[in-house]
Amino acid sequence: IYGPKAWGAAVAVNSASNLSFHNNVIGPNLTWATEGIDETSSAGGNKYYNNTIVGASDYGFVTRVPSSATTEFKNNIIQGGLNGIYCTNTNFVHSSNILYGLTGAMYYGTSVGTNEPPINPQLVNPAGGDYHLQASSAAVDRGTNVGLPYSGLAPDMGAYESSYSNRVGFDMSTMQDWVTNNLGSNNSVARPFAFYYTGYGWSYNILPSWSFTYS
Repeated sequence: IYGPKAWGAAVAVNSASNLSFHNNVIGPNLTWATEGIDETSSAGGNKYYNNTIVGASDYGFVTRVPSSATTEFKNNIIQGGLNGIYCTNTNFVHSSNILYGLTGAMYYGTSVGTNEPPINPQLVNPAGGDYHLQASSAAVDRGTNVGLPYSGLAPDMGAYESSYSNRVGFDMSTMQDWVTNNLGSNNSVARPFAFYYTGYGWSYNILPSWSFTYS
């Protein structure tokens, strides 16, 4: 859905229920379209899976349906534009989405969900209209199974399922860089650390102090 030239939402969902809206690209020329997707007056049961929404001049996704209605928003990418997700629906369920490159609020009426890292999804060429994922994208195999076909270990996020697979290994040299940037150039710590790789990068836990003897 490219460049609508009327004020309002690029996709307006009014009075629809049990709708499955998936694998769509919305954008990028959404100057007139204040929202990417806007659902109102729904009886509930709508599901928005694996969409890529780019460049909305207000919110990428809006749900303002009665509190008795349910809405699911999973495996989507909202990139660029002003704001992310707007919600007045107490039965709104969202997870495994990436919100990135927004200049305003990421969430209104809700908060960050499970598996929603604010990281670059590494689209191939968003400026040129190519919204496929790069091989190194953290959106590869990071989605949740919503019943749509996928390849790899898990669904990708966004509109296009890639042929890439989740990285099962990592470059140990990146750990040295992470330690230097986060713990200091002397690489010394006062207490033992347990390092682990999340798939998005290195992290660590501080372990309790301990000692041992041997003979």
